[in-house]
Amino acid sequence: DHLTIGANQGKVEAIGIRATSLRKDDGELILIPNADMYSSALTIRGAGDRRRLNFSITVSFDADVELTKKEIEAAVNGTDGVLDNPAPKVFISTFSAEGIEFTAKFWIDSKVSSPIEVLDIAAAESAKRLKKQVLDHLRRETDCSLLASS
Repeated sequence: DHLTIGANQGKVEAIGIRATSLRKDDGELILIPNADMYSSALTIRGAGDRRRLNFSITVSFDADVELTKKEIEAAVNGTDGVLDNPAPKVFISTFSAEGIEFTAKFWIDSKVSSPIEVLDIAAAESAKRLKKQVLDHLRRETDCSLLASS
């Protein structure tokens, strides 16, 4: 099984008398004292192969909400290792002083794909697409300004 306890998460490798060993997605081994295991909230993911991942990204309030959702969805759907069923979802998760936060949720088969690698690729591709969207918008505004001043 995979456990999340506090800021630590990983696959249970061993349960000893004093501590439980977790192997993080990046390969690091963590020893959690069993006293912490019994006195803290645990999230237990089953031993199944499917795993849900998510990431959040914040854009300015000026961003086109529907286009932003489409760009993130396209990036996630185009990432190797992301499962089609259930389909990835992108939604507005919160508003902050920095802008609108979008969260992408998707599933992978952890026997086939590395969770940390798939997450990195999906998030990086989303950021790349959104940066291009902003640059294209600025180019259109600049072109319109140049035409208006001519």
